[in-house]
Amino acid sequence: MFGYYRLASSVPQLRVAEVDYNVDQLTEEFRKAAEQQAAAVVFPELCITGYSCGDLFFQPNLRKAALNGLLRFTEATEGSGTIAVVGLPFLHEDALYNTAAVVQSGHSGSGAQNRAPQLPGIL
Repeated sequence: MFGYYRLASSVPQLRVAEVDYNVDQLTEEFRKAAEQQAAAVVFPELCITGYSCGDLFFQPNLRKAALNGLLRFTEATEGSGTIAVVGLPFLHEDALYNTAAVVQSGHSGSGAQNRAPQLPGIL
């Protein structure tokens, strides 16, 4: 219970609104952290879509791509005990949220959500 945990953070090269590219980068960085036996790796806020998408966050196609990207990233963690925290936009009941998803061993869940209007100039 009082052991040490190896934690990692990663800031990969990302491209605005290029979800497939971003997920590839996140997956590669996740694998590196897992190989180094990190208990957890955290990635930047909105890393699946890129942070500065502006009005694109309100486009259904980008949000759908982000969810599909999360699923693809989640599948890539199958069999690994390393936890990953990734960010993506999420629409719930007509409100857009800047969401952190917690992923481990092929499973994902929501970690934290901030309603977008509370982020001036971002969403």
